[in-house]
Amino acid sequence: MVEQNTLPTSSVPAAFADGHLYSPTADLVETGIDFRPGDQFEPMPPKPSGGMAEKAAWWRSVANLSAPDFLGLTVGSAITVHSGKEVSPGVVIMTFRASARVQVALTDDPDDVQMQVTVTRRSPSGHWYGPYCDTPES
Repeated sequence: MVEQNTLPTSSVPAAFADGHLYSPTADLVETGIDFRPGDQFEPMPPKPSGGMAEKAAWWRSVANLSAPDFLGLTVGSAITVHSGKEVSPGVVIMTFRASARVQVALTDDPDDVQMQVTVTRRSPSGHWYGPYCDTPES
């Protein structure tokens, strides 16, 4: 188990911003932030600001590359995921250069329906969240 305030050993670069763990892109590293280099990957170039075709090409050729871990998460890691106003347990099922894919059970669902979510950051309280979630306060 990695301490909440320690940068994990990872195949991707790791950094903190206001207590939130994330993998910095090359443009952020160039500003002089303190980060731990990845064991396998350099900081990614940032997502292009162009059209959908350019962004899709970046996603396929850069961000979506398979990785042995993402910020210390490996396949089978049990985590908690912040989504909206609730926190749910989940299990990592895939890891990539820019994220981890997590299987999460929907709470209070009598049919035990599950969904897959992408996580890219960990809050100071230890819950993971993705690019389409509001940043948790803690």
